[in-house]
Amino acid sequence: MDRSLFTDWYTWEQKRKPSVKVDKAVVIRAVAIKDGQASGVVTKSYFVGYDDTTYNGVGVMSIVADSDDLFDKEKGIYLKDNAMNRGKEWERPVHIDFIDGGNTVLSQDCGMRIQGGYSRQDYQKSLRFYAREEYGAKKFSYPLFSGLTSRDGEGREINDFENFVLRNGGNDANYTKFKDQLLQRMSGGLELSTQTGRPVVAFINGEYWGLYTMQEDYSDSYVKDHYDVKKKNVVIMSTNYEDNSPKVDEGEDADIELWNEMDSWIRSADLTDPEQYKKFTEMFDVQDLANYLAAEIYLTNEDWSVKNWRLWRSREADENNPDYSDCRWRTMFYDTEMGAYMWGNKGESSTNNKLIQIYETGKKGGDTLAVITYKALQNEKFKEIFRSSMAAAADSFSGENYDKQLAEIKDGYYKNLPKYFERFPSGSAMWSADQCIGWMNEFFHGKGTTPSREEYYPTMLRALELLQRYDNADLDSLSEEKRNAIDSAHTRALRNATNGGTGIKPQNTSLDALETALNDAFGSAELPRGDVNGDGAVTVTDISVSAAHLKNLKPLNSQALARADVNGDGRLNVTDVVSIAAHVKGIKKL
Repeated sequence: MDRSLFTDWYTWEQKRKPSVKVDKAVVIRAVAIKDGQASGVVTKSYFVGYDDTTYNGVGVMSIVADSDDLFDKEKGIYLKDNAMNRGKEWERPVHIDFIDGGNTVLSQDCGMRIQGGYSRQDYQKSLRFYAREEYGAKKFSYPLFSGLTSRDGEGREINDFENFVLRNGGNDANYTKFKDQLLQRMSGGLELSTQTGRPVVAFINGEYWGLYTMQEDYSDSYVKDHYDVKKKNVVIMSTNYEDNSPKVDEGEDADIELWNEMDSWIRSADLTDPEQYKKFTEMFDVQDLANYLAAEIYLTNEDWSVKNWRLWRSREADENNPDYSDCRWRTMFYDTEMGAYMWGNKGESSTNNKLIQIYETGKKGGDTLAVITYKALQNEKFKEIFRSSMAAAADSFSGENYDKQLAEIKDGYYKNLPKYFERFPSGSAMWSADQCIGWMNEFFHGKGTTPSREEYYPTMLRALELLQRYDNADLDSLSEEKRNAIDSAHTRALRNATNGGTGIKPQNTSLDALETALNDAFGSAELPRGDVNGDGAVTVTDISVSAAHLKNLKPLNSQALARADVNGDGRLNVTDVVSIAAHVKGIKKL
């Protein structure tokens, strides 16, 4: 290829040409000609001197294309200016050979586009592949993801794909490359739509192109494969990269009206009204929505909710598939790497109450996902579902599960990262990947004064209860002195909740002050006995908080101690913890 074009591949000045020899494959493209008639092009990729151990057992994808289709200044999709273009017009014909376990298991012509948003500006770009009849085969007929089965509980094996993605890692491209895949795997207990993936090494026109994650693509065929909804009946909504406005990802142009109708209705809805909440449950799969919101909020994904969301539904109801072809909106979980301390943003996200951020944004009529969150949390039934989802998120994203999933995913990437960093030098190296893992360790396990997310998330829920109590309070009925005291405490609590750098102790102190001010004015809120953390429900978290207090690990304020004293003997003791645990397990009600 023309190396002089190298500077046109990427946007960032710090990217440099590799200083080491780059691995090469032998690519042969041939036609047979007889009597002036040419056969179709046959393409083969050969890796002379390589074996299955060369790239530590991961699959190898060889991509072969006309050089102009990639690097021509007018039509080349890989050049930095053209890479931002989207749609079928910017799809190019390529041939792929996929070597898995040392054998060529896929060899076919297909279409390829540049994939992603911001990462299109990077030098190793994400790629999306399409099997189409115009290229040959209608599907990629190989189990790209071993053991993949449908997510609707039916367990159908998925061994054929109409499309798939090679993802560069997004914001994690020059760190571990697997962070999004790790967090998606950790979410398994929440039963969300996720993208199964695996590490692969790519070659383009015979030149080593680095380490990628091969993963499922969210498309109409994904919904068909996993939820048995007919492709022609699938609508998927996401956002335009340029301005974050909603767009139809899959479906018909007119389907934007389905979104607009929902958006318009939810902004004016009062979900405390039973009839309107009933309509909401007919519009959304509320369990899926609660689980999705809990996952994004628990991880404090800083690149969500204005963008990086997808919602899907069936356009029409299908009585043959009442569980999923029911016209209700459902979510798709992806691009999570900006959660769990990406780039070490502890000052912003270690104790940054994403729940309150989204809630307050929705209250002000912000982006649609924030408005949905705010409106739904006005309803006590949904709030109870959401609390349970947050507890499930705490289980899925526990330090124990993090350690387990990290151990399973790490080697396939780590063993291949050094060669990637050599191929695309940018100032990053293995220390960058180690640093990213260090940030995640701190997020999931805590360190020093930084709490683990499992320790912090009850403060999220407590803040929601107190701020909602403030919103619903009749402040006009109070004296100026009491009103000012409550307003001052509210301002401080809100500021501390949305400025993570304040830390967990100042947040709880300001919440204590708000609770005291509200109690002085209106009397104590009727929180249930055993609700030690004050989030409005008795859960497993109250057990751990009470036990931590008894071990002198977590001091509780007087209100929390009063709620923890479920046996009424005037103090918190082991008997109270046992009683709370029995209640949570459904053995004995408090």
